Amino acid sequence: MSALKKFFDKVKKDTKFKKAGEGRSLRDEDDRPRVRPEVSHSQASVSAPRKTNVDSNQKAAQAALARLESKMGAMGHNANLLKEVYTEMGFSRVEVEGGTGHVPSSSRLANTSEAAEHPVLSVEGIFYKCPVIGPFVLPRDEMEKRIQEFLKEQYAVDPTIASAVMLATFNKDTEKLDMGRETLLKYLNNIIEHPEEEKYRKIRVGNKAFQERVLALTGAEKFLEAAGFHKVPLPHEGNEEDFYVIFPEENTVERLKMMAEFLEQAEPVMAELDRGLRVFKPSGRVTQFNLPDAFYDRSSDEVQDEYKRRLTELEKNQTLRTKAMREMDKRPARKYRFTILRIRIPGPDGGYILQGTFGAYEKISAVVEFVRENMINEQLPFVLTTAVGNKLTNLDARLNELDLVPAAVMNFQSLLPAPPSGRTSDLQLLKEETLAMIQPAS
Repeated sequence: MSALKKFFDKVKKDTKFKKAGEGRSLRDEDDRPRVRPEVSHSQASVSAPRKTNVDSNQKAAQAALARLESKMGAMGHNANLLKEVYTEMGFSRVEVEGGTGHVPSSSRLANTSEAAEHPVLSVEGIFYKCPVIGPFVLPRDEMEKRIQEFLKEQYAVDPTIASAVMLATFNKDTEKLDMGRETLLKYLNNIIEHPEEEKYRKIRVGNKAFQERVLALTGAEKFLEAAGFHKVPLPHEGNEEDFYVIFPEENTVERLKMMAEFLEQAEPVMAELDRGLRVFKPSGRVTQFNLPDAFYDRSSDEVQDEYKRRLTELEKNQTLRTKAMREMDKRPARKYRFTILRIRIPGPDGGYILQGTFGAYEKISAVVEFVRENMINEQLPFVLTTAVGNKLTNLDARLNELDLVPAAVMNFQSLLPAPPSGRTSDLQLLKEETLAMIQPAS
């Protein structure tokens, strides 16, 4: 077992039952995920209407709708088509004129006020987890800060490994990180291969390459200190300049070999998107979503563009079009960061609904894995389908490419032969700990 693996195994054991400060425990007293009671996440998303750019969005949307209605009147279209467009957009004319401003654009989204009446259908926000540092979830910025604090604490315990992990974690630009690592490895290997040569044991701080490739990295100085370098002033070309110097010691070579290994193998401690697992019993409200602004933060121009696109699409669908014409109509995917997916799972008493949060660019394979993690038999063959029955067999397809953002309902379809009763609903597919999280959706 490598030293890095031992290090993280020890850290995981130390943090298994430890909560580092405030956060949301993944398993509280009743074994259900909890959200810390902050107005900014839970109360605001459940009870308060979104206020972002309300006035500008409202005015722009009203103007756009007025122009489009006028255009439709001139074209002789009836009101039914306009109503269909509103429905596709996920809001009614009353909502636009009432000033909701920020409104969902998908046909799968429900009226915010309706969902707000049923808090269980709302989403508190986007949260992240990092099992390495503790059993809690936090907003991304807070989690990133907690990871940094955690690694600094570990540096005080074992600077050799922690400093290498800090370099990998704190520096997001992989190209600069790789260049810095390569330069550091060159310094270390020169000393390892030529332990008696003094010129390899010192690095001039003012050296341009050292400044740009190494010191530009967050945590580089900590790594040098952990490797045994000391920052000292030395004479240089008639002046005194700072150098990083490593003094001859009995274990210098072995220590540097170990540091070089850590530097090459260290991987970042990363915040992972928390799925925010919820389990519902089937309800007519399954297609209602109350999403926070993080899911879609669109400007008034984007609202207008979306409306126009929907209208044009519906108009085109009323006419016969060739395959070539349809190919010309292909549009770029809308830009959403996250999506809420609800998967209908067959089972006794009408089955269940699993809800999870995903990144818009994640693949279908991530959704399949999410479902499997909650099944009694994780090897059970199945396929996911869209709400209208289209099978999602391409596991590499991304959610935004499949128009499964910012929210969608999916179905679970077993690929096993039907049981003797002929009803797959007789089978219990979900784990007991998953069933224990059931919340009413009505």
